[in-house]
Amino acid sequence: MDARNKKELSKIHVTDLLQFCCLSGLTGTAEIRGPSRKGHVYLKDGNIVDAATATLRGEDALFKLVNTPAGEFEFHEGSFTGGQTIRKGWEFLLLEAARLRDAQGEEWEEQAEGAGRVVLSLRRVPHKRVSKPPPAGPVTTTLTGLIRMGNRAEECIIDRLGLDECLLRSLAVFRKGDRFEMTFRLHPASEPIRIRGEVLSIREDDLSVHVRFLSVDSADKDALKAHLAGMSP
Repeated sequence: MDARNKKELSKIHVTDLLQFCCLSGLTGTAEIRGPSRKGHVYLKDGNIVDAATATLRGEDALFKLVNTPAGEFEFHEGSFTGGQTIRKGWEFLLLEAARLRDAQGEEWEEQAEGAGRVVLSLRRVPHKRVSKPPPAGPVTTTLTGLIRMGNRAEECIIDRLGLDECLLRSLAVFRKGDRFEMTFRLHPASEPIRIRGEVLSIREDDLSVHVRFLSVDSADKDALKAHLAGMSP
């Protein structure tokens, strides 16, 4: 490969390759290998439904893998049988990954300079052995919701969900003991769950908030039970 083609190849981002797979409506596993990270992104009918590295799962793993500046990318077609941890649209996810990449600025560009080869290989191997993520636990989730505190309303991301508590992240400013109302959907087509919660603690390492549920309607609690039971290993 001459220097010009190598330079052009280094401009290809993992984002571009993953977008191609999504637009093609593929189902299978994207295997991404780089000098400092490797893992898998799982697709079903062109939707990104899961991602895993050795230490991360879900959106965090996806963003790390998508923003790998150098390495190899292979897509293996086959059925998806793992647990779904990602429910947002692939367009939003790849835009968010690009935003995170741009935030790194020159640092990312320096890492990408002289990037290694990027290989796109579409293989029809439904029985190929690839690393599968562990099944989603009974409280591990990725849901978005809305928090209302007085006249304020803020979006939130629910990372862990239980019958009586949850762990969430939001741009809202919380203090221990704050009480608020929260609504979220377990599935895009489901009725919203309405909960009144109280802040138990705030983790400074990742600014996540531990919330206990003060009141949950009986029908909403039944929906939570069914949802969590379906996520159990």
